[in-house]
Amino acid sequence: MKKKLTSVILILVMLFALPCSAHALSKNNKKELMRYIYFSALSNAKTEVDAVDLFLKAIMKMVGDSDEKYEEALKAFTQSIDEYGDYLSPEESLELDAELNGASGGIGSTVEMRNGKIYVVNVLPGSPSEKMGVQVGHTITKADGISLEGMSLNEALNYIRGEVGTEVVITFEDPMGNPYDMILIRDLIEIASLSYSTFTDYPNIGYIEITNFSVTTGEELREAITDLKNQNVNKLILDLRYNGGGVLSGAVEVAGVFLDEGKEILTVEPKDETLKETYYASGKLFDGEMIVLVNEYSASASEVVTGALKDHGRASVFGEITYGKGTVQNLFSLPLYGGYFKYTTAEYLTPNGTSINNVGIKPDYTVYNESYRLEEEDLPPFTYERVMRYEDTGEDVKNLKSALKLLNYQLDDTDVFDVDTYNAVKSFQQTTQLFPYGVCDFTTQQYLKTTLLETRFYEDTQLNTALEDLAQ
Repeated sequence: MKKKLTSVILILVMLFALPCSAHALSKNNKKELMRYIYFSALSNAKTEVDAVDLFLKAIMKMVGDSDEKYEEALKAFTQSIDEYGDYLSPEESLELDAELNGASGGIGSTVEMRNGKIYVVNVLPGSPSEKMGVQVGHTITKADGISLEGMSLNEALNYIRGEVGTEVVITFEDPMGNPYDMILIRDLIEIASLSYSTFTDYPNIGYIEITNFSVTTGEELREAITDLKNQNVNKLILDLRYNGGGVLSGAVEVAGVFLDEGKEILTVEPKDETLKETYYASGKLFDGEMIVLVNEYSASASEVVTGALKDHGRASVFGEITYGKGTVQNLFSLPLYGGYFKYTTAEYLTPNGTSINNVGIKPDYTVYNESYRLEEEDLPPFTYERVMRYEDTGEDVKNLKSALKLLNYQLDDTDVFDVDTYNAVKSFQQTTQLFPYGVCDFTTQQYLKTTLLETRFYEDTQLNTALEDLAQ
């Protein structure tokens, strides 16, 4: 009887074990198996088991002597801390230092990782991206044929950036999921974090657009405000749309330019709440009426500024609800090895004590940009009388450039087929899967006309509404 019972138990154990091959287990189950091994050893092993030491020894056994595998392990390790955790190699760290200090090599597109995809959130004026017509809202999927899927943002940027003057083939994807390639010439990008101007019809209203927050943004803003005040500007539109953030100090300085001395800007709450820190304005430089423009791409440092000005009633907020990134990440230098690692160290609250993380900031006035399509009579005339090439001149060249400008290619108003026109035609051909040789043949002209008729354009209703409100 005892022998039969033993046989039954063995059969049951074998049946139970059959479906449990490592390949059949889910990621969660595999993780639980590791946890089970650890707690079993913790309870029964003859020698003392330390979780951290066990974990590190296991990683180093897998890495061996390979520097490449060690880099991969560092990335996996830091990226597992939280959604913003990451490791930056010494080379990537140099790029980040340049970007945060206002200069960087690359293509001139500000990008951000969202839901595992790399989105273009801003195109810098005068950059290769602007000249070639890179579109905000499109995603980057490949660089020189290398898929960026699954990479961290900093790892992907390592492939997008490179030596000044070299070409990189970037594969973009439009909002409908259609891929297209574009050849961009890397350049040294001097990143001015803001631009400013006035309106011809309303010279007393200033316009400042901040595209990113760097260590120089506060100084740039003070210079802009001083210049605008000298032009008798007494009202202001602050445009933070498509601004994905940047350094916290830049946001604090910007908010402080518009708030009375001593006004709270934000409170940063780390894990140890006794170490929480509140930032205050040092004294405002501009006290006129103002409106802040935001949209779904306004995140992080942009939300710090928006939240402070909104909570204090200092500005009205127009546009769409913001992204909702209410956390702070710190960079830590790696001793000996070089590079940085980062992870979330705190959450921040607006002056009213509000957490905007995963919620965003709701504008005072919700305004959406209106879309429209062009009719054939709205287009520059297409004569199809000749193939246009580099150094050609004429009215048809001028019309070609006008048509390309409607698609956001940055060209002048002359009738000369210059280098910029050549690059724009070549870029358009790449986008539409035509042979990219920079000559505007009849097929390219027909595709250009069709593209213009099929494209949905957007009127900047948000800016126009803000301008009308301030002009009253």
